[in-house]
Amino acid sequence: MADTPPAGSEPGAVEHMALSELADRGRLRMRAHAARMFNNGLAAARNGRPDLARDFFAACVLWYPHDLDARSALALACLESGDPNTAREHWEQVLDQHPGDLKALRGLDSPAVRSAAPAD
Repeated sequence: MADTPPAGSEPGAVEHMALSELADRGRLRMRAHAARMFNNGLAAARNGRPDLARDFFAACVLWYPHDLDARSALALACLESGDPNTAREHWEQVLDQHPGDLKALRGLDSPAVRSAAPAD
């Protein structure tokens, strides 16, 4: 039986195992939701809706700030939405986490980003 602790286990072991399993399932659900948000962002971008794409990618970055693909996608959506300074900030954060990232380097080298005045 799943609720029966192994012989010799400490009191509370079942509760600890149950909480651990709940946490694992919660993380899996959260990651699956973030993946759906990312895919919705891609679909919005493909359909010419960069503002909507930006919102979906921003949600992904909020939940997973170290997801470099989501942050690069957010930067590109910001650029396509007419906000090159925010795009620059996100690509610079990508480079902080992964120096030499080609997507970020290409984004920072785009004419729109290079010609925009850096935010103060």
